[in-house]
Formats: sequence, C-alpha cells, structure tokens
Amino acid sequence: MRRALSVITAPMLLAGACGPVENHVWLTDDQDGITINLDQDNELATPYVRGAEVNIRVHNDQGLEDYSGWMVVSNDPDVFRVDELDIDEDLYARCVAEAVGTAQLSVIDKNDELKTSAIIEVAFPDELEVLAHGPQVVDAPELQDSGSVIEILVGGEATFEIRYYDVGRRLSGNGVLDAEALDGIELGFEATELFEDEEWLRVTPYEVGSYSLPLLVDGDYLEDFQFLAVDDSQVEQLYYVAESTAGRDVGDDMDILALALDADAVPIYGVPFTWFDQDGSSLGEGDILNYHYDPWATREVTVVFGDMELSLVINASDEPYVGSSNYVGCQAAGGGAGLGIAGLAFAMLLVRRRCQPMAPGSRVL
Repeated sequence: MRRALSVITAPMLLAGACGPVENHVWLTDDQDGITINLDQDNELATPYVRGAEVNIRVHNDQGLEDYSGWMVVSNDPDVFRVDELDIDEDLYARCVAEAVGTAQLSVIDKNDELKTSAIIEVAFPDELEVLAHGPQVVDAPELQDSGSVIEILVGGEATFEIRYYDVGRRLSGNGVLDAEALDGIELGFEATELFEDEEWLRVTPYEVGSYSLPLLVDGDYLEDFQFLAVDDSQVEQLYYVAESTAGRDVGDDMDILALALDADAVPIYGVPFTWFDQDGSSLGEGDILNYHYDPWATREVTVVFGDMELSLVINASDEPYVGSSNYVGCQAAGGGAGLGIAGLAFAMLLVRRRCQPMAPGSRVL
C-alpha cells in the first residue's frame, strides 16, 4: 500500500537573481539548547516522546535566506508529521511526533534536489524520572537519590521536572504530561523551551497522607508518582546546599538552596522560607537565595521557618535577593558545581531554634 507523504512547501519570496551555489544543508531541533555545530551534520535529539511538538531548523552554509519552493517531507506523517514551515533567516519546520515508529524527514530544494535527510524515531516511555527542581538549581543530584518517598509540606507548592525514558534511553520533547485528578491535591503543568525542552509538574497537597498520583503521557497512563504530604511538625532541622565558588569570577551569580529535613534527613519540599539580611531586614520568601560573588566581602544572612533558623556567611557585598525553585522560566536547570551535603566549603552553617540562646563558641565567622 502506498504511504501518503507529509509535504510542506515554503512560500515564494521575492529575491534577486543569482547563480547556482553548492549549498551544504543540515538539521537541528529545539531540544538540546544552544549548540555550536562545527561539523555541520544533522543534530537531532531523536527519539522524541510521542505527542511532542518539535521544531526542526534547516541550516545552510551559504547564508541562504530565500527558501522559496523548498519542501520538508515526512515519508510517514502518521509517525512524524510536518505541520507548517516558517522562514526567519533559516527555515523552520513545525512538526508533531504522532505515533511510535520511524520516519524519514527530507529537505528538498526548489529544483527538487534532495539536500539532506534524517531518520526520526518516536517512542512511548516505559518509565519516568521525577527530579525536584531545587536541587537542580544548585547542581546537587545527591539530594535526588535519597531512596525515600518524596515529601511535600501540606499547603506548600513543590515543582518537579519529569523526564521520559524508553529502554534506558531518554526521550526528547515536552507538552505531553497530564495526571488523573485526586482529592486533596492541586496540580499544575508547565513546559519550558528556553535552552532545552523540559516538562514540569507542580504539586500542592492540602491534606496529610500518602498519595499515588497516576501520571499520563499523551493521554495514556504510564505510572504513579508517589509522595507523602506532611505537616510542619515533621521538620526537624534546616539545611542548605550552595553552589561551589571554585573557579568563579567576581560578579558571578551564585545560588543557595534552603531545605527542611525530617528526622531521617529526608528533604521536605514546598516549605515557605523567609530570608533576612545581616541588619535584620527581610529579603523575601522562597527557597533560593541568589547573590553576586565577591571573594573579598562577607555577609551574614539568615533563613527562617517557624521557630527554626539557619545562619550562613556568603561572599557578597551587594544585597542578595530571594527566588523560588517553583520558578522555571529562565532557569530551567541548575547552574555550576554543587557542594552537596558532605562539603559545604565556603559558608558557615548554624542551625538553632529561633530565639534560643546560642552556646558560647558555637559560631565562627
């Protein structure tokens, strides 16, 4: 049986006449952020997760801007469909990963010459990875590997990145996540596309208990996201993880993540921290403190939750500002090398009950 082709032709543009030029063409997508492709080979983050929208960019090495009459063709639009072409210096194909399988994507110029082609694979995940965003901000993957069920504070919002895998391979693409509604929790979904396509799940529980949230991918059930909703009585101590200052320059942005831990040192997410500057003025609410690195300056800041507080000294002369790991807009993934739980090298840690006197000698600046 003959397969239908998905063929989209670029609109005709007015352009001056020019002679034939040998033009090398290659493809990239919007899945892996900003890359420099010196080899000028196709660089596509296939396989794509089923249901994802994918933008394919057609490049050329001659500075060609007139793509009049060019076509981007899928030999199996039931698997990978080309919906629309846009021209903005380069040629962009707006595509959809429709179904599990493979398809060939071809670029054909106005003279019906094949310029390049690529095999596209679409897959459905067999497992998910759920990563709390806070540890990603400070590059602390060890916090994701506690082996315990994720804990979220009742009434607090926690944000998690969802990654898709098929037979151990990470699948690219986003915008395909959903969940079945459960009583007692509020959900939010967000897809970001700044440096790479990422999928985010926001969870706010309103009742203490154990939850199994059925997660759907492109409308089909995949697996449950299990978490515990706990109240503030489970918070035993405050903690922080900071980006390493090694190799950093004056003025570099640095992040610190505040954490609440339970009796087993398991992080509790969604905790509303308040930060204070060294003069006692409030810096704001959130779990992320951002400051500009200055190795010749020190500044004491304090983070508070309930009757607990944690004080630390940072290398900053300017007033820091407070953000939240629930914000995933410009910073969709974490920054530099993190210190982790075992090695907080540059700042002093002090945890105490708020308003409780400190023991002599308990503080070194």
